[in-house]
Amino acid sequence: MLSTQASSRLKELRETLGYKSARKFAIDKGIAISTYTQHENGAPLKPKSAEKYAKIFNVTPEWLLTGKFDFKEKIEHELNRKRRYLGRYFAHPMMQNRRAKRDDYKPSAVRVTQRCVP
Repeated sequence: MLSTQASSRLKELRETLGYKSARKFAIDKGIAISTYTQHENGAPLKPKSAEKYAKIFNVTPEWLLTGKFDFKEKIEHELNRKRRYLGRYFAHPMMQNRRAKRDDYKPSAVRVTQRCVP
């Protein structure tokens, strides 16, 4: 039952990335076609394979295998990362004694936060 759930999560993630076929996805990502299709069709997923797929899909291996994940911890980690980056950015000598405006954000700051914060 656990492998069936993992296989359905694999298929869902692949379709989310816009791949209609498992074959095309495996070729594009450099995975053995037979191995990936077997995993997607319900073959047991080993932890090493789960880690490989997790990196490709940008999810955790725990979620891929069990479906359980502490999203609150992940969100807090992302927010802390963005705050640290912006804190270092505004600590720069050129940014001191100035009021931060939308135009003051570097493109790299926008890439990290995914948006400009006024």
